Amino acid sequence: MILSRRIMLATVLLVFAAMPANALAGFGDASRRPQISLLIGAFSPFENEVQRIYGTGPQGQLQLGMPFGKLGRVTLGAGYFRQAGDPYYRADDFDAGNAGRFEVVPFSLRVETSSLGGRNTKVFIGAGLDGVWVRENIKGLPNSTGATIGAHVSVHPEFYLNGPFAIVTEGRLQFADVTLKSGRNRYDFDLTGVSLMAGVAYRF
Repeated sequence: MILSRRIMLATVLLVFAAMPANALAGFGDASRRPQISLLIGAFSPFENEVQRIYGTGPQGQLQLGMPFGKLGRVTLGAGYFRQAGDPYYRADDFDAGNAGRFEVVPFSLRVETSSLGGRNTKVFIGAGLDGVWVRENIKGLPNSTGATIGAHVSVHPEFYLNGPFAIVTEGRLQFADVTLKSGRNRYDFDLTGVSLMAGVAYRF
């Protein structure tokens, strides 16, 4: 867990350090437009145990992007991931089916910059922090819940259509560890993984 936190902190610092200085200048450039985006895709955890129990599952994100400077943007996001799985998969003589339900609700704050693209396309890269709430429900047992702070890096190709709409895509590498609690029971989940999403944005 400590190593994962060091990695996510180092990653965020490196991305921020690599951002061009003019991305943070000229706050409030009137030529830039805020946008709200709805994206749908999938999240896949890296940790073997989490992958074997719940695997890759559907994920959605609602994001609000506020431009600043010539190249910069601040994005606020809220997401939802839910997946069923078999927490007893190791027991060969016991088949409980998909007795587990795993939910993740992340809230994110990200800074992005773009120096690539043409008139109708842009590629943003960014880094940010996540507040993550998690719940696991296993049939016959009390709910286990937890919350943590994580981090992520991302890339966002965007394709602007006529009018206020755009096609948006996102690839995200996220880092997070959470301790779930149920009564006196405690256990850790490593939520480090990758997500791929696509959707539509409205610029206003």
